[in-house]
Amino acid sequence: MDRHDVNDYPFFEDAGGADQSYGEERPRRQAAHMSQLRFETPSSAGGRDYRNVLVYEPKKCSDVQTLIDYLKRKEPAIINLDGTDPATAQRILDFTAGAVYALSGSVLRISGNIFLLSPEGVGVTVPHEMDRE
Repeated sequence: MDRHDVNDYPFFEDAGGADQSYGEERPRRQAAHMSQLRFETPSSAGGRDYRNVLVYEPKKCSDVQTLIDYLKRKEPAIINLDGTDPATAQRILDFTAGAVYALSGSVLRISGNIFLLSPEGVGVTVPHEMDRE
């Protein structure tokens, strides 16, 4: 797993649409896909306190509001951008990384175009053998 500071998130190659305005989005008719996982928080292993983890696959920039609302409730999320065109994926990642930064959280690349967004207070442990920095 690669650890990244929120301020260094050039995760995608230049998609060639850098001179497009954020408002110029191609129309799409696909809805975002959402599912939830449950995980045990490290601080509450004895008390069996669980949090929800949102697994989100946005298809357009306007799908991100649901994700940001979830993060504002201090819930972590996994965002899968594999099915999103590169220019839109970069905009989504820029926006969510800014929101995570504003919430004093962190962004962790799980693999490829899949990222863990953790708000403040959510610990993430990466075993040494998996840390590829």
